[in-house]
Amino acid sequence: MACQSNLADGSEVGRLCEEVRDELGPVSVLVNNAGPFSMEPYVDLEREEWDRIWNVNVKAAYLCVKHLAPGMKELGWGRVVNVSAGSAYLRNHSIYTLAKEALITLTEEMAFELGPEINVNAVAPGQIAESADDIAEYDPTFVERSIEWTPLGRLATRREVAVIVAELCGPTYDIVTGVTIPIDGGWRLPRF
Repeated sequence: MACQSNLADGSEVGRLCEEVRDELGPVSVLVNNAGPFSMEPYVDLEREEWDRIWNVNVKAAYLCVKHLAPGMKELGWGRVVNVSAGSAYLRNHSIYTLAKEALITLTEEMAFELGPEINVNAVAPGQIAESADDIAEYDPTFVERSIEWTPLGRLATRREVAVIVAELCGPTYDIVTGVTIPIDGGWRLPRF
């Protein structure tokens, strides 16, 4: 089943969740994976762009959980995985960095609020190999520099991210909640 919604509009998020519940019943697994990107410097960032990036990356995740967590609680089991980004560890990706770091904090706080029935975790993928061309529009040297800096010497793939997200939704990680798993080949590790 495919549903469409403008996640920048909070009322649309509620309608989407209601549509899914009406069609499928209570939701037990939620992956918050919407996240438009922006590197616009703060001094040039228009308020509308701030709202769009923030609302889709952070507010929509909060609203989806708000609408769907009660059903998970009733089921006695649920999983929420928030998709942050390696940009959460940078300080030059403007509102996107702020939103993705906020998603990590939201994950930790929701883990306290929603346990023990619901596990809430996040992943923070670094640059995705299949999306290398997208970031090159902003910075043509980013991918090459990222690969050179990464201890494993390559970028993460969409499949690798999907496998880890799927594992977080299954019984293997029953004891894990409130964590963010970087999927970046060690890229975020500080060096001197």
